[in-house]
Amino acid sequence: MAEEQPNPPPKPPTPATQTVRTYKNRTAAEAALQHLKFHGIEGTILELAAPPGRPALVSEAVRVVVNAEDAPKASKVLMNQAREFVPGGDVSMRRKPRNVPVERNRLPWAFLLLALLGAGGAVYYYVDSFAGRKPQVPVAERPRERYVNEDTNHDGKIDLKRYVNAAGNIVREAVDYDGDGLWDVQSQFTAGRMTRREVDLDHNGIVDEATYYDRLGRPFFSQLLMNGKGAVTKRTFYQEATEFPDWEPTPEDPGPPEDPTQPAGGNSWPFRILLDDNADGHFDRDQTLNLKGEVIQERKLEKGAVENQPPVFPK
Repeated sequence: MAEEQPNPPPKPPTPATQTVRTYKNRTAAEAALQHLKFHGIEGTILELAAPPGRPALVSEAVRVVVNAEDAPKASKVLMNQAREFVPGGDVSMRRKPRNVPVERNRLPWAFLLLALLGAGGAVYYYVDSFAGRKPQVPVAERPRERYVNEDTNHDGKIDLKRYVNAAGNIVREAVDYDGDGLWDVQSQFTAGRMTRREVDLDHNGIVDEATYYDRLGRPFFSQLLMNGKGAVTKRTFYQEATEFPDWEPTPEDPGPPEDPTQPAGGNSWPFRILLDDNADGHFDRDQTLNLKGEVIQERKLEKGAVENQPPVFPK
């Protein structure tokens, strides 16, 4: 008895629609739709959505979709679009101008026009050669500004965002440490060096503490302003370890490994704190710290003291 042959697998259904062309922007895709409609082919536009959490700055995937049976004809029509239609304009045929015989009495004007164009080209060539032609960088190779988003803990949420300028240097940076969608630390840079760092201490989306850096990228002072309201209740100043009066180098602790005169700068520690106990806009106490952060001296300040003035950055 012959074995029964298993039924062949069903053929996949033929798609009802088919993409005939993909454009970089919606304007070009709409011009293609008008061209297809002129030839009796109906179509639609399918624009890809940006990935979640990563908004696209410029769309580069706009598709033109037609019925599957119209796809071969639509492809041929779009191949001839540049020769038959004006891109982005009204749907109208571009006819070739009719060749009109040139009358003999108009020939001198044609020669005069050619002479003027030749003289203008010669003048432009000599001027351009004298001034020196600047090398043109291809558009594709020119550096560009861009945003860089990263998911450092791989939880599907963006927790690190950087803005990089055309020179490749970081201009701004924001970090979300607890994954609540609010930036906990935001930093600003100039020529690759940090100039300001803002911190949200209580994770409510409002900056509480701001640290300002000197020209070498080292912290100079920071001030505390809880929830961004009221007066500055605490201002901390920083300095090099070698500037502390009670610091002496030892074989076990030779000091900061970085040279503060080098571009990277050196390490800094808090050495002075101004406190406003009653939040009235005037500092009440001036504390001096040692290298371990211990208060070694404290004095009271009167209202209007010079310590209440904004800090002056060192040159």
